[in-house]
Amino acid sequence: MLPEIKKNLTSFKILVMLLIITVGIYLFQIFSQVLANFSDVIIILICSWLLSFVLSPFVNALTITLRISKIISAFIVYAVFFALIAVIIQSFIPTVYQQIQQLVQILPKYINAAPPFMHNWLGIASTYLDNSLPILSS
Repeated sequence: MLPEIKKNLTSFKILVMLLIITVGIYLFQIFSQVLANFSDVIIILICSWLLSFVLSPFVNALTITLRISKIISAFIVYAVFFALIAVIIQSFIPTVYQQIQQLVQILPKYINAAPPFMHNWLGIASTYLDNSLPILSS
């Protein structure tokens, strides 16, 4: 009698473990769908927290050094930060523009030198893009 009870108890434990795993997978699926709906908001919140975490020491130093309010020092730090980003982007634009012009000049040579099966892909891609242009313009 005792071995039979042990066997039934072990089977019951296995059944409970499988049930727990199944419920866990189901709850994970629901949780991931909810997170997918709010993923852009979560990314914005994380990036804003990271930005404030990085710039906080500069705001505190400016507040102590110039003896101004935190709001004004935060405004100054953020203005300098965004000005630096604008200068960096502005310095890369001419280089990117020049490289795109070079690519446009070289690309037809590469397309003509492509193997024949690639020409079929290029035809399909150009047809797809031609059909998508009216959708993009609206």
